[in-house]
Amino acid sequence: MKKALSLILFASAVFSGCEKDLIKTQPEENNSRELTTIVAYLDVSNNPKLSLVDGVKLAWAVGDQIKVGDNKTFTVDSVDAANPTRAFFKGTAPATAEKYKAYYPTSSYSSTAGRFGLAKTQKYDVDNKVTNVNYMYAETTDYNEIHFKNVCGLLAIDLKGEGTVSNIRVTADQYMAGTLNGMSISEGGALTYTSWYTSTTQTAATYVDLKCGNDATLSKDEARRFYIALPEVDYTNLKLVITTGEGTMVVPATKTASVKKNNIYHIPEITVDIKPLEFDAQIAVVK
Repeated sequence: MKKALSLILFASAVFSGCEKDLIKTQPEENNSRELTTIVAYLDVSNNPKLSLVDGVKLAWAVGDQIKVGDNKTFTVDSVDAANPTRAFFKGTAPATAEKYKAYYPTSSYSSTAGRFGLAKTQKYDVDNKVTNVNYMYAETTDYNEIHFKNVCGLLAIDLKGEGTVSNIRVTADQYMAGTLNGMSISEGGALTYTSWYTSTTQTAATYVDLKCGNDATLSKDEARRFYIALPEVDYTNLKLVITTGEGTMVVPATKTASVKKNNIYHIPEITVDIKPLEFDAQIAVVK
């Protein structure tokens, strides 16, 4: 998604009218493969406020990718300038099916029907946007036009203080990362899942890490906002583990946090104050 304008987050308003007439299927040669063009929409239909998330307009960006059908990758070729929640994707047509499933980001794709992956690690964007962490899913009988639904909501965390944040871990009693089972969309448009998939080689996790690199330097005067995408769950004993170059700070953020799809749950502002350990050379003399 576009860094300056978008959270790759909530996607796909249901737009009506003659837009379908604008969908193009224009095969062209690229490394001996025929490419087709489809259109996909971001989900802002369930809550109109999500067309603007904390003042940031949602939009696709050239280069964004989705998975469609039998593991076919489609890439944004152009974005509708008048409606950036609508974009044209190019890719190889999926195999014929009665129903096509679509996934964003591509890492959420599963070859097993009804499964959807949520990563344990997300990435912070320097412009305070969610990058490659929002999760969307769609089902359609016509892959030429895809209307995505949001799988997650957002946890918004405001931090002030000193130092550079390298990682924020959110933990709770409930699962928040792993593979979802039974993902489906009802005729009325509601997205649901039945359980978390676990096996001898894979388990769900009760934590998510937001990797911040070197781009998250804090200020004493103005809070910096961080977003973490979480599935819709009523979380209990939710806490934050904030790591900077000076050390780690554990914050029991809230006893309960009800995260809903298409919504933002705000954590009260936190001041990060991690003091480095002082080394006393006289005490540390080895005899």
